[in-house]
Amino acid sequence: MAAAFAYIFRGGDDQYIEKWREFLPATLSPHSVLPEIDKIDLDTLPARRNALLLKEIIHRSKNYLPLLEGLPHFVQESTEFLLDEMLHLNNYLQNKSEV
Repeated sequence: MAAAFAYIFRGGDDQYIEKWREFLPATLSPHSVLPEIDKIDLDTLPARRNALLLKEIIHRSKNYLPLLEGLPHFVQESTEFLLDEMLHLNNYLQNKSEV
């Protein structure tokens, strides 16, 4: 369902979007879990880390691996990786704007 919502909100106007727009409201309920907009902004470290964590948990689940084993280490390593990536990107953008 999340992919369908993302497809609709990306914009565009084709037959599939129109069909999904009609169908999706009926799928929502008071028990639906929707993220807070500020929590899914992939320009932020927490959102990027959560995306990597979700991908890792899905990988473990699909491969019948323990879900929680080593997870604190994974989060720490992911955080360090993302901080380094964001630092390099910021440096690149800053140097590019100076040229």
